[in-house]
Amino acid sequence: GDLYWVRESADGGLLVAVLDCTGHGVPGAFMTMTVNAVLNHIVDTHCADDPCRILQETNRLLQETLRLRQDGDSIVDAGLDIGLCRIDAVRRRCSFAGAGISLYQSCGGQVFEIRGDRQRIGYSGSDPTFVYQVHQGEPADETALFMTTDGFLDEGGGPKGYGFGTARFREMLVDGSGRPLKEQQRAFGQQLDDWRGSRKQRDDITVFGFRL
Repeated sequence: GDLYWVRESADGGLLVAVLDCTGHGVPGAFMTMTVNAVLNHIVDTHCADDPCRILQETNRLLQETLRLRQDGDSIVDAGLDIGLCRIDAVRRRCSFAGAGISLYQSCGGQVFEIRGDRQRIGYSGSDPTFVYQVHQGEPADETALFMTTDGFLDEGGGPKGYGFGTARFREMLVDGSGRPLKEQQRAFGQQLDDWRGSRKQRDDITVFGFRL
């Protein structure tokens, strides 16, 4: 059910998203295909420069697409978590809105988490009129930005089988601060393997990192 999505808009901006959709196997594949189509439709016909509006439209259209509401009753309950960034490379600006997924900024040995809203996308209980908060910034050259699905954070390991956790994830980003992203990718994979040990992987895992 994990998906990363990248689209260049007509005005030269770049949209980058990380998504965690309901389901595994065939149901998960169906959801990722549906969400991919909905996002592309919104960017092509409605909005390409406002992460808040894109999330709001995705929530509304996904409910309509899956026919979640019919005579007030839910007949299918499916949805997703998402973190969405719009990048303006010319002005070196990044706008972020999230639903259940955070944006982490790593720079100079410090990590700052911008939390996504708790209102998820597409579920029968989601409010189609909810307005998602947009966070804007101009990251420094050395700042690395990361989004992750909960597969990494919840992966069991260690002596008691606990989840990797947000605190350990932040420490991992601090350790990698300033290093090339390819090196950080290898280090993240090794740390997760060491944490998991002989246990089987629980869930899909997606981590997306980039610099402006």
